[in-house]
Amino acid sequence: MEFEKPSLPSPPNPLSQFGKGGTRSEETNPTPLSQHGRGAGGEGTSNNWQVPPALHQKMKDVARQFRKEPTPSEAILWQALRNRKLEGRKFRRQQPIGCFIVDFFCAAERLIVEVDGAIHESQKILDQHRQELLECLELRFVRISSELVETNLPATLQIISHAFIPDSPHPPAPSPNLGEGEQEEK
Repeated sequence: MEFEKPSLPSPPNPLSQFGKGGTRSEETNPTPLSQHGRGAGGEGTSNNWQVPPALHQKMKDVARQFRKEPTPSEAILWQALRNRKLEGRKFRRQQPIGCFIVDFFCAAERLIVEVDGAIHESQKILDQHRQELLECLELRFVRISSELVETNLPATLQIISHAFIPDSPHPPAPSPNLGEGEQEEK
């Protein structure tokens, strides 16, 4: 028996988030995809899903808790991605996007990195639907097994690097001393 793939809802019209005069209504919260609000830095796009303020706050709280209790593979990968260590790209971990929380997100690349552990078949189906919904926002996905992260980090980082858009604009990594350190006397 063959099942028809369910049709996915379209993301809301990005202009619906703005009230009269082109300003954001107070009921909506910026996401990392919006060009408005904290954290976006103009790296994203105005396509986003609106979530009620109460849900937005819950998502932030859950993401904060996830950051405090990473899986072993997430902790390993985060050490390799944080502070622009991978080709100068900035990643965020446990990032809320709409009503979902993704493992790692690079806004400049519109790239989501998910670390998949041993999961049941039903979870794989849910993850696929979630991915399809997020891809409606023109986000790209890289799925990596936790086993690969834990046994071959260089290969993991190479997979992520290959997902970068060639010549995409990204700020250079800060200097190691951030302008500090020993200075020559004149």
